[in-house]
Amino acid sequence: MVVAHSASGLLLPLVPSFCPVAHLVYLAAGVPQPGMTLDEQLAADPDMLNPAWVGVDPFQDHQAARRFLFHDCDEPTARWAIATQTPWYPEGLYQERCPLVVFPSVPSTSIVCTDDRVIQPAWSRRIASDRLDAQVIELPGGHCPHLSRPELLAEALI
Repeated sequence: MVVAHSASGLLLPLVPSFCPVAHLVYLAAGVPQPGMTLDEQLAADPDMLNPAWVGVDPFQDHQAARRFLFHDCDEPTARWAIATQTPWYPEGLYQERCPLVVFPSVPSTSIVCTDDRVIQPAWSRRIASDRLDAQVIELPGGHCPHLSRPELLAEALI
């Protein structure tokens, strides 16, 4: 099983072309549109992201990080998460065209966080069905259940 959170979901369906994978899990994650860049995808389907999130830099704006990413974390966890944030994604990720023609034939699950303030829950549900043919698991809470509800997330993954 490979789990991808947030923007790393854009890379998740590429993993099976590099190594065997039994299951893909999209955790409050973006999902690429084959043949499109993320910028093109957002222009064609703006429902993916909360409009208030677009243009926010949580690495620079800690209040925005608290409001969008860590709103349902307790205060010590939120402070820790904000202090340890690191941009991880490769330069150009949003402008690079998704090389897939079709999604890999690997079972997939989409974990939708019902109070997510970044990835729109309705979009995640629709894409899980329309694009991924994935099982949907809904968890209460925001964008980072690995921080706000780790036990509940662990149960869902098991």
